[in-house]
Parts: sequence; structure tokens; C-alpha cells
Amino acid sequence: MAYTKSVARQEFEQTISMFNCQIKFASLKKNAIPHDIQQCVYRNAIFQSSAAVEEFVKSILEDWVHLLHVHNKTVSSIPRELMVWAVAKCQKATFQNFIASGDENKLIKQLSDNCKLFSIFEVDAYIKDIIGLSEHISDRKYPSEKNIIVLFKRFGINDLFKSIQIEGKKDYKRILKSFSDVRTEIAHEHPAPDLTSLDVKEQLTEICDFIAKIDMVMYSHVVAISGRVCWKTSRF
Repeated sequence: MAYTKSVARQEFEQTISMFNCQIKFASLKKNAIPHDIQQCVYRNAIFQSSAAVEEFVKSILEDWVHLLHVHNKTVSSIPRELMVWAVAKCQKATFQNFIASGDENKLIKQLSDNCKLFSIFEVDAYIKDIIGLSEHISDRKYPSEKNIIVLFKRFGINDLFKSIQIEGKKDYKRILKSFSDVRTEIAHEHPAPDLTSLDVKEQLTEICDFIAKIDMVMYSHVVAISGRVCWKTSRF
């Protein structure tokens, strides 16, 4: 079945379209917007677009988990990597305590009482009973290169940047770094460097392409593992 945009991508692009309208309005000479106000509009577009990237990353993965819940999908419908990570995470605190105390009896009891741990190994166990909506996402949702690689690897994509580079024939690590560098300069330099409407539009165009390629790669991945019903295209 042909690719269809996720609702997460649709929402992201609507947000970017709104910022592009604001940038255009602020940059038109006939509107006589003062230079400092123009700069506020341009900087806000970068800041809020960064937040929109973070929201997209969160949404596209949470939407997948949500539909796994809705359609009563079982462990057999998730990536092996996610299953392994879930197994590791639900034992983490127990082993940390054991390393600190060396108490084998406590270790065995805590692991034996961990019903969730044993459920993960049952192929007919429902995902909604063992994997929460955001429990494997929220700690890595900030869209740095490192976080993106780690987060999508949890969900079965070994190297997201390699996958989207094949899809889009661009250096998306460079694109993300350029966008993040502009955001960092605005946040941490005073006075912040001036931006032009052309510079900001170019950054937004590139980051939109970055999101589009993630969406395309995720579509193929989700459909192959969980089925078309687990690809969310609407909030209704």
C-alpha cells in the first residue's frame, strides 16, 4: 500500500506553515515591522520549530504504541529490540539494588514477583498490559542526534540517519546540526546574531524534509512489523 503521511507529520507541517506565514508577514517592507520585532518573529520560529520536532518524535512513536493498544496487538507485533529493551528496563532497579546490597534472596524474590517481566516473554501477551504509552520514549524525546539514534533503535531501526539518508540522498546529520546550532546561538548568545527571513525559511524547509524522511521510513517499518492499522493518520 502506498505511503500516507502520519498525523504527526501532518501536524508538524501545519505548524511550520504557520511560522512561514508569520515570517513572510514580518519581512514584507509594506508592513513596516521594526527590525527588533522581526528578529523576535524569526527567533520564535526557530525555537518553536525545535519544539515541534520534539513533539513529532514523541507523537510518531506514541501513536504506534497507542494503536498497538487499541487493536489488541501482542508481543509478536513489536520489534524484537523493543521487547529486549522492555525486559532490560523492568529489571534495572532490581539489579541496581542487588549490586548495592549483594542480597541474592532479595534479588530472586523481586524478579520472581515481577509479573510484567514474565509476560513480555509470552508471544500472545497484549502490548497494552506490558508497555505504557510513553515509558520508552519520554526520557529521549529531545531531538539531539544521540537521542534520535538511541530512541529509534529501541523501536527497531538500527541507524535512523542511515535509513533516511538512503531515502532522501542528503546528509541529515548535518541538517539537524545546522538547525540545532542556530537554536543554540539564539538561546545562549547575547546579543543573539541577526537572522534573515531567507535563512529561517531555508532552515524550516530543511527540517521539514528531515521530518518527512523519518515519516516515510517509519511508515515502512511500522507496517512491516505491526500492520497498516498501526499507522496513525488521523486523531479521530
